Amino acid sequence: MLGLDAEFGRLEDPQRPTDDPPVDTWEQGNRPSSWTELTKGSSTQLRSLMNDVRAGFVAGQVLVNDVVIIWLVTENGGIRFAVEEMVHNDRPTGLPKLQSFPLTRFSKKLGHPSLVIDDPQQRGRIGGEIRLRVANGNPYWQINRKSGRYSYQEDRSYIHLKNVADRFRRHGIELSIDPDF
Repeated sequence: MLGLDAEFGRLEDPQRPTDDPPVDTWEQGNRPSSWTELTKGSSTQLRSLMNDVRAGFVAGQVLVNDVVIIWLVTENGGIRFAVEEMVHNDRPTGLPKLQSFPLTRFSKKLGHPSLVIDDPQQRGRIGGEIRLRVANGNPYWQINRKSGRYSYQEDRSYIHLKNVADRFRRHGIELSIDPDF
C-alpha cells in the first residue's frame, strides 16, 4: 500500500501563483454549506445525481451545467467535496457560483481552503474540480486538478489525480481524468 505522500502528494499549505494571500479572509472559518466527506453514504447520493444527469435528467443537466464541484484530499487521505459557493460582501451565501453567468462569473467564492477549515493551516494534498462534460452528445463526468493552491506544486503528477479518481471509483463513481496535466 502506498503512503499518502506517494498516493496523493505531500501535504501543503495553500499557495497561489501570485503574491495574493494564499487564503482569503472569508475562507477562514467558513465551510461551504454543501461540504461533504466522501463516504459510502455520500457517494451513494452523489453517484445517483451523476447517473441521473448522465442518463438525461434535463433539470439536473441545467443545474450542473455551469456549477463546479470542488474536491480536496486532506492530511489523512480523506476526500472532501462541495459545490463551489459564492461569497458576497465577504460573507458566504450558500449559493452556487455560476461560472459563465456575467453577474457571478467574477464573484468571490469559497475555494479549496474552505474544505479544510478544521486544520489551522488549511493544508491539503491535491485538489481540483468535478465537471459535467459532453462529447458527441454524450454527457460524462470529469475530474481535474484545477486548484491553484494545492495542485500545481512541482511534485504533483498525473498519478496523484488518477489515485483520487480511483478512490471515487471504489465508491462507485466513474470519473474521466482530464488529460491536461
